Amino acid sequence: MLLDPRLLVLLAAGSLTTMAGGVVAPVLPEMVQQLHLNPAFAGNLVSMHCLTIALFSPPLGILADRIGRLRVLIPSLILYALFGTAGALMHELVPLLVVRGLLGAASGGIAAASLGLLGSLYEGEARSQALGYATSTLTITGIAFPLLGGWVGSTHWQFAFYLYGLGLPLALLAGLILKDNQPLQAKAMGTDSGSKLKSILGHPHTLRLLLTLGLASVSMYAVVIYAPLYLKATIQASA
Repeated sequence: MLLDPRLLVLLAAGSLTTMAGGVVAPVLPEMVQQLHLNPAFAGNLVSMHCLTIALFSPPLGILADRIGRLRVLIPSLILYALFGTAGALMHELVPLLVVRGLLGAASGGIAAASLGLLGSLYEGEARSQALGYATSTLTITGIAFPLLGGWVGSTHWQFAFYLYGLGLPLALLAGLILKDNQPLQAKAMGTDSGSKLKSILGHPHTLRLLLTLGLASVSMYAVVIYAPLYLKATIQASA
């Protein structure tokens, strides 16, 4: 299964969601210094995409069920590359926050569509195994991308943003290799997805889970964002 090119493309596409914040955090101190940004607000550059991922993933998932997951995945990968690399051309906080937010919206489309396609490729135990591979990939890339971003950005912080361009070749591979096997009845069920989503999100267990995940994310990103700034200020550590 692991040698299935369809699975490899989906794993690579899904891993881009961890790249969204991972490659920027190591070069944030250099951005603050060279662009003369306020450190208190500059930290939003690393976390802004999380907000828009949360906002756009559910509606884009519903859209993928209605029009086809591949039709959402490929444009999302292209927009991911465009909005991500655009950050290298911005030199003020507000434009940077805007493109970071748009990057998160594209990441939401990638996450929703890639998981949907992954679930439709396999059945039963094979599906569980594929989802296990996806979880492992996200964990590994969550460690690898910050290291890669720090290494690439060690010459200049702008170079780290060019890594988002990986979305373009992945969009091409997705168009060549993947097929949307979404059954017709699943598309018909898309019209009921909105009401089902509301009932699920309103359930107390779901709310508690979301609250726990939110608090965990706050704790994690507090370290990810401000540890590089602290190290830069105290021991002049760089990416």
